[in-house]
Amino acid sequence: MKEMAATGDLARGLGPGRAWDDEDARVVARTFGSLTGAIARFQREATLRERLSALGRLSTVIAHEVRNP
Repeated sequence: MKEMAATGDLARGLGPGRAWDDEDARVVARTFGSLTGAIARFQREATLRERLSALGRLSTVIAHEVRNP
């Protein structure tokens, strides 16, 4: 988890638990995994929104130029 937090690499998953891990450690690992998954989804959605916004602005400019050459 420290390496993931330090590098920001959310695609990297946590390995299987060790024999000495207790239930609390597994819960923390699952929670951390779900949080990193949520952050990755948010980043993908934000990127898509930015692209759609740029496309909307571009289409507005093109429509203006077509009407007013």
